[in-house]
Amino acid sequence: MGKQQEKKATATPDKFFVFGLDDKGKPRGARFAEFNEQALNFVLDLMLTGVYPASAAFTEIAMKLPPGRLYSSGKAFIPNIRRDLVEKLDAVLTTAGDESQKYKLAHPPGQT
Repeated sequence: MGKQQEKKATATPDKFFVFGLDDKGKPRGARFAEFNEQALNFVLDLMLTGVYPASAAFTEIAMKLPPGRLYSSGKAFIPNIRRDLVEKLDAVLTTAGDESQKYKLAHPPGQT
């Protein structure tokens, strides 16, 4: 009889995080297993912040975000979240010494 396959523990944390207030002022956020340019472009269109790579402190809090979905059409599903979670994630990003890299549009579309 052959050996049984060992189950590998896939407990690696997600790598790409999205959060913020969308263009309508609603708090939204999600986590994705991999960084993806399509997801980043969709996130920037919604006026949200994308974080990749994230520091350990940021990742610890960001793992509370629900998983997001990326569709082949280039759109993504980023669910609503609690406003206090957005504030906590923002606080970590603005902490001195945090090495997370964030992506955000400097100016909303239509402004200079």
